[in-house]
Amino acid sequence: MLSRSLTCIALILFLMLPARGSELNFGAIPWDLPYVADFSPNGRVLAVAQPAKASSVMLWDLQSGKLLGLLGKGDHTTSLQFSKDGKRIAQAVRGGALRVWQVGSGKKLWEARPAKSWGYYLSFSYDGQYLKSRGLGPKGDADTFTRVFDASNGHRVLDMMSGRFPIRWTPDNRLMRVGGDTITLFAPTRKGRAKGLVHDTPVEDLAFSDGRRFVVTLTYPSKLLEDQDRGSRLWAWDLQEGRLLKTLALQSKPRGLRIAPTSNMFAVLYADKSEIWQIDEKGAGFAADVAGEALFAPQDTAVVTVDDEGVDILSPTDFKPRAHIDGAANVTFSPDGQRMLLFRRGGGVATLWDLASGQKIAQSRERIDEAVFTPDSAMVLAGLVGSGDRCWDIPGTVKAGKFIVQKFPR
Repeated sequence: MLSRSLTCIALILFLMLPARGSELNFGAIPWDLPYVADFSPNGRVLAVAQPAKASSVMLWDLQSGKLLGLLGKGDHTTSLQFSKDGKRIAQAVRGGALRVWQVGSGKKLWEARPAKSWGYYLSFSYDGQYLKSRGLGPKGDADTFTRVFDASNGHRVLDMMSGRFPIRWTPDNRLMRVGGDTITLFAPTRKGRAKGLVHDTPVEDLAFSDGRRFVVTLTYPSKLLEDQDRGSRLWAWDLQEGRLLKTLALQSKPRGLRIAPTSNMFAVLYADKSEIWQIDEKGAGFAADVAGEALFAPQDTAVVTVDDEGVDILSPTDFKPRAHIDGAANVTFSPDGQRMLLFRRGGGVATLWDLASGQKIAQSRERIDEAVFTPDSAMVLAGLVGSGDRCWDIPGTVKAGKFIVQKFPR
């Protein structure tokens, strides 16, 4: 979903990227209401719909800017999700209905009507066989639950409370649930034996990569201990084999974890620094200390650190600096790991950077406050500052404002 990265949508803009060092200039097709949205996996199609009023799901061709077609009508859509092959799209609507459409023909393949919830996060399994929905009931987060459907016919195969952490897919199409001190791995149909990864205290944070072979978890000391700043532990697990690789006692209490999307690096985040570690089937080993918050670019192309002094682009092998950019900023990476977009916290001019060389490619005239790349890395979408005041907290909603698309040369 786009909602984690992009909060405001009301304009679409289509322009070619100018020459190196010049400006990114935007033109627009106006929209004036909040939207939910999702990209097709190849980045060529954008599906959008309105949660605020009854409307159809619109399919837009991002290359031409043309409307390809409409799916359904009269729905208050709360979430959209393309299947991994891009041939189907799942739609959740207010009131609890869940529908799956065939993208090419516009045919509705099936519809299910789960009880009591209407705000959904949707996710297809890696093989496309199952569709998972996570919803909020009348009591909000305390009533969060997960349902799994057979994606071919809408038959419900699993219904369970989600707990504090969302239930997630693994690449072998199992489900991973975190409950208290245990991570449980099980098949969607609950056939076969579930594997449990057991900790000595409740899990406070976890991180895993796109490959999801390895998962890193963080536990804090028991509340019975007098010194709560000591006793935090790091746990490294092999999900494929269901075994513990290593536990590490930390000298101080970290504020979170981050794992590289495609490599075996992970970072333990503290207030003013990050510790970077390497993980493999033999265990985990310390790699480096870096100042600020560590971010991992896709495809292992760079490590980027962010603090109040600025942004640094580092080599992913020896962590030597490639470039420094003054001033605190938000960062988003292209999925191919080649580019990085910076925009100042609180809204500011966007700058586009080449991660390999550390050189600035271009900058925008407009001030933006959030941005996301399309899955094929060919475009970037961003929310413009001061572009709208209608904001929604419905799960899966992209909030009102301006929606921009910037094309890049291939």
